[in-house]
Amino acid sequence: MTNVTARLRDARFSQTYQGDRILIGKVYDDQYQRWLDGEEVATSIVVDEVEPNVFKTRANTVFQVENWA
Repeated sequence: MTNVTARLRDARFSQTYQGDRILIGKVYDDQYQRWLDGEEVATSIVVDEVEPNVFKTRANTVFQVENWA
């Protein structure tokens, strides 16, 4: 099992101006306490889906999507 850094709710994919995929959603349980629970964030570029609904970003953060918007 992958070590999840934070969880996203009401998540959706978006794109950067260069066409790279990112996730946007409400963050919960951030292991590094960068965001308050429920704060809407945009992730860095998604580089891999390591498990179903678990995504690794270019910044090496692993987000688990709990539900999609």
